[in-house]
Order: sequence, then C-alpha cells, then structure tokens
Amino acid sequence: GFGRLLVILLTMGILASVVLNQYSSTLETLFHENYKSVVYAQSMKDAIDEINDNIKQSLWSAEENAQIILFQKPISRFETQLNLEKSNITIPGEAKLVSSLQTAWLLYVGHLNEISKLSSEVERRAYYKTSLRSDQRELKSFAQDIIDINLGNITSVDGKAKESAKVARNAMAALIVTGITIAILF
Repeated sequence: GFGRLLVILLTMGILASVVLNQYSSTLETLFHENYKSVVYAQSMKDAIDEINDNIKQSLWSAEENAQIILFQKPISRFETQLNLEKSNITIPGEAKLVSSLQTAWLLYVGHLNEISKLSSEVERRAYYKTSLRSDQRELKSFAQDIIDINLGNITSVDGKAKESAKVARNAMAALIVTGITIAILF
C-alpha cells in the first residue's frame, strides 16, 4: 500500500523534474544564442560607424591632401564579429542575411582599398559619396536585419515559453491526478 504510493509519487516527481529541466535548458539556450547574435550584429554596426568617422575625419580635415587612414582595429573587430555570427546561425533566414552581409563587407573592403589609392582630395570625397556611403548603409541594414530577426525570435520564444510552461503545468497536474488515482486503486 504505502510503499507503492511512495514509489509512484517519487516516479512522478522525478518525471516532472526532468520535463521542467528540459524546457528550462532549451529556453535558456535559445535566449542565449539569439542574444549573442544581437550583440555581434550591433558590434558590426558600431565598427562601420567607427570606420566611417575615421574616413570622414581624414577627408574633411584641415590638412591639405590628408591621406585616408584605415584603422585596422574596427576592421578587425567587424571581421571577428562576423565570424562569430557565422558560427551562431540558429534561425531560418539568418544564414542568408549573414551571407549577404559578408558579400557586402567584401565589396566595402574593396572600396576602402580603392579610396586609399586615390591621390586627390576631390576624387576621394567623390568616391566616398558615391560608393562608400551606400556600402555603409547596406552593411548596417543587413546587420540591423540580423538584430531584428533575432529579437523577433526572442519575443516568439517568450510566447512559446509561456505556452510550454502551461503545457508542463497541465502535464504535472495530470501526472499527480493519475498518481493519486493509481494509489487509491492499489
């Protein structure tokens, strides 16, 4: 009698614990992966802004024929964050965005190399206005799309988490009722 009841209740408690731990672990992983993608993409946007600021400062400095100075630090930071994001693709459609971002980045780096080769200030300013500004906007747009898709997934996961918690509560209640029923019958 009592021993069987104890075994049944212990079994149900262990099963309920396993189910809740599984839900918790899955949700924690999803939130963490999406959050990392948001951070990577924001860091890429910040690197683009820093590169842009450096170029504008060089182009419109008071020095006559100032040379374009390409600071390696923001370029390296962008590439590091891009590689981290490439290894953290978790959402449908994210791989395509990252691929587009990488393609746009390669074009942008080519344009950065070109502008540094131009000799006249007038040519560099014109090249900046016609090529680099549009490249920067496109890069930042792709990075923002990565942010948006991951934030959207976090919001979606939050809704799924609430629904999963409701299912888990109902399953636990059913297990308890079943356990009590079995205990009464035996």
